Amino acid sequence: MTDLANELAALFANQPFDYAYMVTVPGESPVASVRATQTFRSASLIKIGIADYLGHQSIAAPHLLEQTVAVQPNQRVGGSGVLFHLSQSTWSVGDLLDLMLCVSDNTATNVLLDHFGLAPINQWLQARYPTIQLRRRMMTAADPAHENLLTLTDLLPLWNDLLALPDPAGGRIRTALQQQQNRQKLPALADAIGFSGTIFNKTGELLHEEYDAARFIYRNHMVDCVLLTSFPSEKQRSTAIIVFQQFGRIVMSHLKNVKNNES
Repeated sequence: MTDLANELAALFANQPFDYAYMVTVPGESPVASVRATQTFRSASLIKIGIADYLGHQSIAAPHLLEQTVAVQPNQRVGGSGVLFHLSQSTWSVGDLLDLMLCVSDNTATNVLLDHFGLAPINQWLQARYPTIQLRRRMMTAADPAHENLLTLTDLLPLWNDLLALPDPAGGRIRTALQQQQNRQKLPALADAIGFSGTIFNKTGELLHEEYDAARFIYRNHMVDCVLLTSFPSEKQRSTAIIVFQQFGRIVMSHLKNVKNNES
């Protein structure tokens, strides 16, 4: 996969913003890794960690996803999602999990954090992925001392673990990630290049950051990748989005070529 690594390196030549990325084949050494130990604010990628915690808890408590939780008025926040303006006030844990992953719902996330406890989830994550820190609810005031943080060194193993969870939670999580509503970044050019494989992805964004994590599967081959970008000027966001799209195109094209070369 040297050609893939070289194409990605060429893509980032002279880009005007900070970035980190990692591309892996599950169970193998990274294909490409740049600034994997650099710490970034996690944005909505922290929801991968929350989902992984819930998935593991459901193994010991199979009916966990069926539990119902009442959404309180003070838990409704804006930003990503739809729950904040819906009138329904009681939801199952499974529905909240779906909303958190599929539309990156901030209210659903906060309800889950309040119900299961932010501190226990963070402790669970820290024991397994030390550079991933969950220290605040969604849409709370920015505070460097209580920011949600991550590095790619731990995020990729977490992403792999999430996608390997057993049913029923695992199936529900994979379906939510496959139906992810934000497809404008890594998967954006799938139709344009005729990529007919399976895609799971989870995005994140902040005022000066754009992120995306994805798994691309083409027949029996799969690649996981995460790209994190941070830019000082809002004017650079559109440039960053284009880079995400080209990054995804390179990975998907490589997968198609690998299969074609084996035929």
